[in-house]
Amino acid sequence: ARVLGSVLAPDAVFKYGDSTFTGANIVVNGLLAMNRRQGVNELAHMSHTLNWRDSTYTDSGYYTMKSGREGGPLREEKGTYVAVWEPVGGPTPWLLHRDVLTPSKAPKKR
Repeated sequence: ARVLGSVLAPDAVFKYGDSTFTGANIVVNGLLAMNRRQGVNELAHMSHTLNWRDSTYTDSGYYTMKSGREGGPLREEKGTYVAVWEPVGGPTPWLLHRDVLTPSKAPKKR
């Protein structure tokens, strides 16, 4: 949680499906709660497009999320993401300001 919080801007926004979390602490707590509910085992990002405009860096692409409880069915979800980073200097030169994950369809059970 501390590592995640260290790369989030104070006003960070995380959107996933129909959920939106705003503010670094709320984003971290929301992701932890989501993990407890879903049992996320793996989240992989595959960057497709990188854009640099003014002082903003936008990374977009595809993600795969695998989740499930031990002994239960494994679910795999795929979708797209857009992440916006801005430079701030200091020990963490870039902070995440916005991350939007959009599932492409209902998760598959395996």
